[in-house]
Amino acid sequence: MPRPGACLLRHLSPLTSIVSLSFLLLATATLSAQTPQAAPGALATPADQPGQPYTLHVYKRVVQVPTLVLTQDHKQYAKPIDAARFTVSLDSGPRFHPTRIRLEGDDPISLSILLDVGGSQRDLLPALERNLAAWVSRSLKPQDRVSIYAVDCNLIRTAQQLPPDPQLLTRQLHAALISTATHRNRPHPACGNAVPLWSSLITIMASQVDHPGRRVILGFTIGYNGASSLYWTDVRSAAARTGISIYAFAQRAFIDISPAEARDREVFSELCQSSGGLTEPIDPLELPKALDNFTTMLRNRYILEFPVPFNPTSGSHSIRVDIAHLDAFIQPAGVDVALTDPALAKDPSTIPTDESAAPKMGKHRPH
Repeated sequence: MPRPGACLLRHLSPLTSIVSLSFLLLATATLSAQTPQAAPGALATPADQPGQPYTLHVYKRVVQVPTLVLTQDHKQYAKPIDAARFTVSLDSGPRFHPTRIRLEGDDPISLSILLDVGGSQRDLLPALERNLAAWVSRSLKPQDRVSIYAVDCNLIRTAQQLPPDPQLLTRQLHAALISTATHRNRPHPACGNAVPLWSSLITIMASQVDHPGRRVILGFTIGYNGASSLYWTDVRSAAARTGISIYAFAQRAFIDISPAEARDREVFSELCQSSGGLTEPIDPLELPKALDNFTTMLRNRYILEFPVPFNPTSGSHSIRVDIAHLDAFIQPAGVDVALTDPALAKDPSTIPTDESAAPKMGKHRPH
């Protein structure tokens, strides 16, 4: 049994969530001042422009990590958890407390819906079409944006960053479901379990990464992948780099499945969890409640904020989130952060960052 408060990842990996910590400047403030003459030691205006305003650049370098916290049976906690109980460790380094913790709340969501139209979700997808408008009306906010994709032999997109208009999104969902382009222009599913799921997910991430908001993929797929040259670890790394969480609903199967199919499901479940998401098998009649629970779960994620670690390096790093005295299911999402431009540090108008409170990274990076 895992010890209480550990960041739990099931099935395949002993690691906690993998994240890419190259460290982005998440907030920038610019201070302007008018002065006829700079005081000794201050940043002066250029000599050839006396009396002109000068600018000081102050960069707040922080990391934000959306973190899913549920009970061990994946239920919501009734009350918010005291922020003082959270600790974080990077690459098995010293534990530290985040400088700020809050619930995600009404932060804008950039949601991509992926429909596996290869046949395995034949009852669940019509249920989604019937319930989409009501769910969008109940659960999405004006600031949210939705994209819609479908995949069988090919991946197509019928909606890109649309506002949460119930009728518009229902039309675009229907267009994705009836398209023959996914089936290589055939009128029915043509690729079965050979859906190129890994490459499709990476394509979606690439198209989503530049969009604002909390980026999430909601898949309607059981997780079969059979026509891709990529590995699931490639998708895990891409999710970490882009800070995208993957959630999925799959039509509950009542028939025996092959060992290979069972392994695909297990791998996909691990992939979703490593990105800060979940998979859930459901029946079509359970879908309305499951959709509401999904958006509630997103908005109840904890946003953990802390300074960029001291002396960061690019690439994948492990992050472990613990909550004192709580045996919880904890899944931090990946974050996309970029190393500071060296030119900024040399710019005389840039105020140096105080790194005294920056967390220290360990030496046990993931493989």
